[in-house]
Amino acid sequence: AIAPYAEELKKSPFTAGILTQAARVGHAVRTKVHVAWLGSTLRLEARERRLELRPTPRGILAVYIENGQEARSAPVDLMGDPEQLIRRWLTAE
Repeated sequence: AIAPYAEELKKSPFTAGILTQAARVGHAVRTKVHVAWLGSTLRLEARERRLELRPTPRGILAVYIENGQEARSAPVDLMGDPEQLIRRWLTAE
């Protein structure tokens, strides 16, 4: 059930934008962002924060993890602005 969304996540221009913006915004806030694919999930890590983009049967879900605990989650619009997602994640207080 998640296969179409997993495929879309891997090939989407949004995902390429996420990777570009993670490097750019991370550099601006002096934080190295590590990126890894874990199966169909895209994980970004910076200091004690993680952002996981997880395909679900209903679409892509952004899961925000702080200090090892899921803090919140929100649906992701792959037609949206990847910079906004990265900024919300990296600059959240």
